[in-house]
Formats: sequence, structure tokens, C-alpha cells
Amino acid sequence: MAKLGYAKAASIESDGFTGYIQDAALGLRYGVLARSQRSRTSTLTAITVFVSKDGADPLPAAST
Repeated sequence: MAKLGYAKAASIESDGFTGYIQDAALGLRYGVLARSQRSRTSTLTAITVFVSKDGADPLPAAST
């Protein structure tokens, strides 16, 4: 991303999820969130990709 002139993506961790948000061209922001839940025998991981076109602040919608 540095070669394209973008800042490094911002890491986020909150309420049991982790991910990043990246500023992009034309004022867009996009990112990925992941959340895992472990049991005695397995791990379930949910992953979502979001973009600022999803709303003014896509983080709340993506983290539900």
C-alpha cells in the first residue's frame, strides 16, 4: 500500500474482535473484522469485510 501512497492500515481490537481499517482512494475506507469462539473440541471463526459505502461508520454494523 505504501507504493500506492496510502497510510498503513489501522489495527483494531475491541469486544472480542480484531481486524483492520484501511483508508483508500476517493475517501473510501474498508476493512476486515474477525471474531473467534472456542469450545472444548472446535473453534468457530466469523470474518466480515466492509466498506464505508455501508454507512458513515461501517464498524458498528460489521461487528454485529
